Order: sequence, then C-alpha cells, then structure tokens
Amino acid sequence: MMDTNKSKAQLIAELKQLRLQLSSVQKSDGQKQAASQTEKALWESKEKYKTIVDESPIGIFNYDLEGHITECNKKFVEIIGSSREKLIGLNILSQIKDKKIIRCGIQSLKKGHAYFEGLYSSVTAKKKTYVRILFKGIRDNDDKIIAGLALVEDISKRKQAEEKLQDREEQFNAFTNQSSEGISVADLKGNYIFVNPAFCQMVGWSEEELLKMTVFDVTADQADTSTFKRTKTVEEGVPVTVVLIRKDRTEFVAEVTGKIISIRGKKCVLGSVRDITERVAAKKKLQESEQQYRALFEESPIPLWEEDFSFVKEKLDLLRESGVTDFRKYFDENPDAVIEYANLVKIIEVNKAVLALHEASSKDTLLHGLEKIFTKESFIPFKEELIAIAEGNSHSIFEGTVKTLKGESRYIELNWAVLPGHEKTMKRVYISTIDITGRKATEKALRESENKYKILFEHTADAILIIEEGKFVDCNPATIKMLGYKNKKDFLETHPSELSPEQQPDGQNSLEKANKMMALAFENGSHRFEWDHKRADGEVFPVEVLLTAIPLGEKSFLHVVWRDITKRKEAEEEKNKLETQLRRSQKLETIGTLAGGIAHDFNNILTPIMGYADMTLLELAEGDPLKRNISRIVEGAHRAKDLVEQILLFSKQVERERIPLYMHIILKEALQLLRSSIPSTVEIVQQIDSSCPKILADATQVHQVIINLCTNAWQAMEKNGGVLSIELIQQEVDANMAKMHPNLNVANYVRLTVRDTGEGMDTNTIDRIFEPFFTTKAVDKGTGLGLAVVYGIVQSHQGEILVYSEPGKGSVFHVYFPVDTSGAAPHEDLQLNISGGDESILVVDDDNLVGNMLKQMLEKFGYTVSLFNNSSDALANFKKYPHRYDLLLSDLTMPDLTGIDLSKSVHKIQSDIPIIMMTGYGKKLLGIDQESFGIKKIIEKPVIMKELAYAIREVLEMAVHKSKIK
Repeated sequence: MMDTNKSKAQLIAELKQLRLQLSSVQKSDGQKQAASQTEKALWESKEKYKTIVDESPIGIFNYDLEGHITECNKKFVEIIGSSREKLIGLNILSQIKDKKIIRCGIQSLKKGHAYFEGLYSSVTAKKKTYVRILFKGIRDNDDKIIAGLALVEDISKRKQAEEKLQDREEQFNAFTNQSSEGISVADLKGNYIFVNPAFCQMVGWSEEELLKMTVFDVTADQADTSTFKRTKTVEEGVPVTVVLIRKDRTEFVAEVTGKIISIRGKKCVLGSVRDITERVAAKKKLQESEQQYRALFEESPIPLWEEDFSFVKEKLDLLRESGVTDFRKYFDENPDAVIEYANLVKIIEVNKAVLALHEASSKDTLLHGLEKIFTKESFIPFKEELIAIAEGNSHSIFEGTVKTLKGESRYIELNWAVLPGHEKTMKRVYISTIDITGRKATEKALRESENKYKILFEHTADAILIIEEGKFVDCNPATIKMLGYKNKKDFLETHPSELSPEQQPDGQNSLEKANKMMALAFENGSHRFEWDHKRADGEVFPVEVLLTAIPLGEKSFLHVVWRDITKRKEAEEEKNKLETQLRRSQKLETIGTLAGGIAHDFNNILTPIMGYADMTLLELAEGDPLKRNISRIVEGAHRAKDLVEQILLFSKQVERERIPLYMHIILKEALQLLRSSIPSTVEIVQQIDSSCPKILADATQVHQVIINLCTNAWQAMEKNGGVLSIELIQQEVDANMAKMHPNLNVANYVRLTVRDTGEGMDTNTIDRIFEPFFTTKAVDKGTGLGLAVVYGIVQSHQGEILVYSEPGKGSVFHVYFPVDTSGAAPHEDLQLNISGGDESILVVDDDNLVGNMLKQMLEKFGYTVSLFNNSSDALANFKKYPHRYDLLLSDLTMPDLTGIDLSKSVHKIQSDIPIIMMTGYGKKLLGIDQESFGIKKIIEKPVIMKELAYAIREVLEMAVHKSKIK
C-alpha cells in the first residue's frame, strides 16, 4: 500500500531511483546467469513504482522529448478532468493553452527542471484548474535528458481560500479604514500590530509611530501585561472606560471594547475604541443637573411634594367611560368620593420644608397618605383639583387649609403641575405649597388697620402725598409744614414740577428725571431715591422719596412719601470727612513706619563711615592733603545724617528737646531769611499777632516748618506770580472742630496759616502731599521730603496740619501748635570735651562694620574693649565675668536679644553697671523705664566720636560718684 504521507521530493527521488534501476536492468541483458532474477526484480520494481505513482495524492505524468504523455496516474486524470486513455499519447505542448506552462515544459527538457503555478486550461477540456506543476527532466547514465516527469498539485481550493481570505482582508481593510471608531490589534504584551486611521486620528500618532508603541504608552492609567490580559475587556468583551493620552499629552475619555482573537495561531486582542469625552461630560452635566435639582428640591424654603396621581386618573377615566360628564355635580352629590380619591394619591417624595410645615419628625410619617394632614376644609380645594384633572388640565392653583401632625391648622396656597410627558398617566405630579397663614392674618390685620391709616396719614412727621395723572389730589399736614405753604388748598393747586430746582445734584433736569422715577415706580410697583426739593420760599433741601404705584380700577395713583434728610446728609458729610482724614492718617502712619525702618538701616551704614573718618582726621597732621578730603567725607556724612533725621521727624521716631518759645519771633526771623530768595513777582502779606502765647517746641524744627511751607507756596506761584499770605493768630478749638479733626483737642492753639494764589491741587494730590519723596516738582526743584518733614514735626508736637486747595484757586495750609501750659524752662547746651580712660567696656552690635569701628575708636581713647556681634554670646560672657566690665555699650535693635532685653538681663546680674544704648530710631524709647534697667544714656546713630567720648566719660564718672556716696 502506498504511503500517502511521503512528500513530493521523496516521491521524485523514488521515481528517479526506479528509473535508474530500470536502466540498470536493461543494461544487464548480457548477463545471462542473472536474467531470470533481474526480470523478477524489475517486475516487482515496476509494480511497486506503478502502485506508488498511481495512488499518489499528487498528479504525475511522464512525457517524451516531443511532449507526448507516456504515463500518468489517477490524480492527474482527476485534476485534468479527462480519462487516462485520452491523455496517453497526448502532446501537452499542443493541447495546453497557457504558454507559460508550455515554456516550463520545454525548459525542463532543455535544462532539466522548471516550475509553474497558475490556472491550467487545455484545448480539449473545459475545466479550469489552479495547479502547481514541477517539471523535471529524466537523465540517463550519461546525464543526457531522455524524457520528462511532471508532478501536478491541484491548488484550486487553496486559491479559493486565499481569494476568500483576500476578499475578507479587503472587506476588513475597507471596514477599518472607513470606520469612525478606533480599531486596534495588539499582542498579549500590549504591542500594537494593527491600527486603523480613525484610531491614529483619535490619539494623534501616525500608524508607523503606533506600531512601535504599546497600549500602555497611550493609557493614562498604567497597567502591567498581566493586568492587560486579565481585564474583562479582553476576557469577556465587556466595554470599559479608560483615560487615553494623545500625542500632545492631552487626555480624553474612551470606551474600549476588546476581544481575544487568533491571527496565524497567535492570540491577540482586537480593540474597538470610541471617544466618549462629550458623552461623559454630558452625563456628568446631567448628574450635576439632577444633583442640583435634588438639592433645590430638598433645600427649597417652599414645601414641595412629588406625588403619583395615576390611580386617581384611572378612576376618573372609568367614571367618564361610565357616562359621567359633569364632575363637579358628581362630587357635590358624592362627597365621600372625594375622600376615597384622596386616599388613592401616592406620595413619592417631600422636602424638608414640608416636614417643617407639618411639624413632622421624618418623611416616613408623611409618605403613607394625606389623611393625617387633611382637615375637613382640605377636601374643598382637593375637589377642585380632581375636577381640573378630569377636565384635562395639567396645572392649577388653589387655596385651602391643612393641619400639622400636632393638630394645628395652616392656611396654604397649593400649586400643582404635571411633569411634561406624564399628562396621560398623571404618574408624576409636582406640588408646591405656600404657607399663607401669616398673609391671611396680615390681610385681616390690614382690614382692621384701614381705619387707623387715616390717623397715621394725618399725624406722621413724613410728608405723604397722592398723585393722580401728574397732579396732587391729597396730602397730609406734614407736607404743608415741610414745604412752608399756608394751607392745603394752596399746595394742591401747585404743580409737582414747581417743587424742584431746575437741576438735581447729578446734573439731570428735574422734570425729565422725575418722569423717569415715576415710570420706574409704575414698572416695579415702588421706587425709592433721593431728591432735592424746593420750599415755598425757594430754599432747596434734600429728601428721601418713596414712590408706590397704586392701581385702582382703570386709574393709577402714586402714593408719595417725603422724608427730610437734611440732618442725615450733614452727618454723612461729616462722617465722610472723618473717614477720609482717618484713611490719610493711617496711610501716613504706615509710610512713617517704613521710613523709620529705612532711616534705622541708613544710620547703621553712616555710623562706620563717620566713625572711621573722625578717627582718620585725628591721625592726620595739619596741612596733610588727605585731611581736607576726609573733612569733605565728614561733611557729606553729616548732610546724610540730617536727611535721615528729617525722615525720622516725619515718622515721629525722634524727639528733640523742646523749650517754651514765642512763635512770632521765629516766624519773623524765617521771613527775613526767605525774602531774599522769593521772586519779586510774589507779594508777601503778613498778619502776625505778637501777643500769641508761647508754645513748647524745638525752635529749629518750627523754623524748618515755616521755611518749608513758605518755599512750597512761592514755588507754586513762581511762573505767574501771586500773593503769599502768612498769618499767625491764637485760636480756641471747640468740641465741634475737635470732633471733625481727631488730632486736635478742645484747647488753645497758636495757628500758623500759609496761603498762596498758585495753581492749587486736586484731591488725589492732596491725599499724597505728605508722603515722603512724593513731589509734583521738577527733579531740581525738590526731593519730596519738605511737606513730609513738616507733617512729622507737627505731629510730634501734638499739633495738626490742615490743607484746603482746588485746582486754579491756590492752597491754604493751617498749622496748629498747642499753647504751652507746662511752665518748663529752657536748657543750656553743654560743650563736649573729648577725653578717654582705662576702663573696660563691653560693646554689643550685630553689624560687624559698626562694631569694629566702635572697638577701634574706644581703644584709641585708651579703653579695653570686648566686642560681640551676637547679643546672646555677650550675655553669656557677662554672666561668666560680671565684674570684668565697667560699662555696657549696646545697639537697640538686634536679633536674638534686643538691646532692652540684654539690658534687663545684665541689670539683674549686676545692677550698678551703667549702660549706654545706641539707636538708629532717635533718642526716645517709647514705653521703656530706662532708668530701671540701668540705661543711663541714649546715643543716636550715626555715632559721632566727640558725643560718644563725652557720653562715656559722663556716665562712668556719674557711676563713680554714686559709689562714693554709698
């Protein structure tokens, strides 16, 4: 039996071997002694060959050199669709239509082999078959081709399968290319092996890029391979929602449906991707809308019900089918039916306001029916509701009574409406109820109060008027009194337009604006506004007007109430002035704090400059060229020191010694000094009262106030000239003025007035003129510190400065200094002598430059100096060696421990050690009892060498003197 599992190559090899054996047998004819044996072997071999060839699943035929078929097997006959008898001897070269097959056959006889695959069709046979033919030339022992062998395989079924597969592929490609959904195929590791155009467009990557990527590269929620294979999307084809990433790194929500498929025996995941961003957003919006509706329903202050009237509707329909047409008559004749129908209503939901209305503890107590909250009177409006439903209405409003669960009656207005789409079934009905118990009580009270209205109308202090068709028809006595008319008749004959000035404060024409106000009242029911009215004598005064439209039948009236608000306006104006002044004061106080901080830091910078410069001057001989240069440095540093002092004056962080003095003397001296610098185009007018009492002040600072104000005034008139007026008087500030200006007290003041006829200032400029460095002048005309310094000096003297100005009308400055009541006597200045000593001084300053300069300066005077830049370290050293030091010289502002904290601690350890405090904020330490902490002297920064040397000697000698007395 033939082995059908042998390959073509094996079959060809066996055929060739048989041919060789046959040839070998033929060549052995001469060998007589083996003839019979050879013939037997040959016969067996031929039979074997014939059986193998004939039963082969592949068509086989032999052909001679002319192309005639010499032998063929069954399969070949089957493939050709003919008979063996017809095929034997047939010339294949003349019978086959396909020239390619003919060429292959000829080629095999020449070159020994040829191969053909394609459609076979013969001249005689009508059958067309796809075949694969292997032509093989048969050679003899001399390697000469003597015949041909062809192996023919019918591949029609494969071709049909391939064509079918190709059709499917074309259909698949057409489907995937035209599909609006993204389609992808990935292996089980997530590597893409196919993507369609819609998916590429969806994620923004090209097909070439995606085929190098994995599903995890486009997925926002990262997952490993095992998760990818286990997901329900690929196991059960369940759609899942995922967040995908586009190439531009933006994200979108997609619905992905996957399924395990097999491609060429390899499992893959076919995925369908749909962008549902808009659907998710719409769903979210719907959810939010539902949540919002639920919140509105639940939290509404109006009691809301959701009820099911479907059983009621079915019952009414049955009544109609039974012949009932007049439902009002039916329910009037059958009152128990109303109760029966009420029990058919199913309550679905109620909100919190319903619980409050009926005093219910929970919704469950209300969801079982209406009988608990209906009174006998409640069935009257419910009957109207039943009639409305029977007549096909989907909305109606009724009034009636209900009761709370505690039995208390409530009068309600009931508004019911069917949800659109449920008109036929009445399954969803929304009901709102408004508790009008109070309104009903009000209506009753209103009826009772009608009799009282006339009394109120006649006796109220506000003017009440009635206007009909633009004319007065009635008024109360207060109207006649307010407007100053003789009697009611004279007033009613007056047209409303005569009671107002031509224009209102906002510039609008009174008549035109009045028409607008009345139109608004008729449109909105009422309108409240302020108005300027005119009395009978022509005086204009402000009123608050309330217009109320009152429709009576076909006519419309205006009920008018006027309230005189003259006093209120005055109070508001006074309040606004006080608020403006307070805001300005707070603003300047804030700026002052900032300026003080800047001054402190600047003083620390100046201290080493001045100190090292002073020490250098002491070391230089007379005539040394450097001495002059160093002197210029000292002069510059002193000018900077003066500038810092001006900033501190503005910020009120420096105090100078004040003495009683007559201001008119300083004023005359200042004006005499100014006269030479003021242009001749500016006329000076003086009104100085020499009898003004003394003030307690610093003469230099007062002099500076006068100079700054007068300079500011004449510079405002420099361009066009004008008059500079200076006035000095005594003025008593009363309670009203003190109330308007909180910085003034009820007391006597000396008032300096400086007035100019210059360009003036607007409100915005006035609000800023006392700010440091604010100026409206050119760079070479001022620094912006002049008025800031004036403000600081006046405030530090417990005075006040008031400004009045308008553009084009000049400016006026009033400066108030309190009259001296202390009786203090002036102090004489002491001459400072530089001298040193051999005492030990503990110096503490967190600024390295300042500390090193002080150490060098004091050592030059012979003192032993221990310098610390950290106050905590200095205190630790003092605790260890409390008797080593004769004096503590400390900065005020330091991190860790301030100068005050350090002084407290040192004083506790050794109470008799004198302390000198250095500060960049001025001499005054507010709120500090410096003597109780051993602080004997306060030195202002920048430190001047002479002042420091004198202060140290003074404090040390004072301490020695006290110890001798003890």
